[in-house]
Amino acid sequence: MNVSSATLWEATIKYRFGKLRIAPERLIEAVSASGFREITITMRHAVAVRHLPNLHRDPFDRLLIAQATNEPLHFLTAGEQLQPYSPLVQLV
Repeated sequence: MNVSSATLWEATIKYRFGKLRIAPERLIEAVSASGFREITITMRHAVAVRHLPNLHRDPFDRLLIAQATNEPLHFLTAGEQLQPYSPLVQLV
């Protein structure tokens, strides 16, 4: 399994604004202990965002979908609005 560095970036922002109660450092420890592999954000991922249709405005979700479609990897989400982007987007 993989976790994008963008996920921790978004979690850090949410933590700072009080929308997430677990410290980002603890998330890093938990991700590492679970055996997940980090997917870093590459220039290719950043540029791939421009090829996505305008179905959703959240920049983190768009970056995660660009990563998934470029690697290719399955993207697990509870967000039904993200499913039309790619068959790689799977609802959980």
